[in-house]
Amino acid sequence: PVVAGLAGALFPAFGYLPALGGKSFGFGAFGALFAEPGMLKSIMLSLFTGLAATLLSLAIVMAAIGASSDTPAFRWLTSFTGPLLAVPHAAAAFGFLFLFAPSGFLARLLSPELTGWTRPPDILFPNDPMGLSLIVGLVVKEVPFLFLVALSAMAQVRMLEGRRLVAAFGYGRLAGFLLGLWPQLYRQIRLAVFAVLAFSATV
Repeated sequence: PVVAGLAGALFPAFGYLPALGGKSFGFGAFGALFAEPGMLKSIMLSLFTGLAATLLSLAIVMAAIGASSDTPAFRWLTSFTGPLLAVPHAAAAFGFLFLFAPSGFLARLLSPELTGWTRPPDILFPNDPMGLSLIVGLVVKEVPFLFLVALSAMAQVRMLEGRRLVAAFGYGRLAGFLLGLWPQLYRQIRLAVFAVLAFSATV
């Protein structure tokens, strides 16, 4: 199935798609693609938003587990992960838009009493040129996914014994987790991290 999927993507990319009249291989499709105005900027923006969203999501998950595992707050966090993961991506995107847009719910809740705005401010959010709103939206959606994956991987890392060991070496909770336990945990979840990167870069 993977080979068939790759062939279905690569053959048309190199000009072979009989259904649309392409009966020979060549690089014409790539020439037409890069001749489109703004294509290089779009590619760079996709790479930036994908990498930034993935790294931010991973950092949040790493900090949350490192600072709060084996605490009541951590058990409270885990109870919200499943329902958040069940929210469809489109619903999460619309919810984020209605909440944080210049004319969204938060702006209406605070205006004009706290902000002084009588009409929405002229701010490009979303659709900002650096993709910051897209990064925030992706982080909101991907943190629960990575957190759930990390939770299932924690059983294979022996977190309690590892914490005792790094504490015996004199490390604090967060430093001991980052130096002693996180490398083992990341090894278990790295494929999920690559999946998040692939999704974030292609959105």
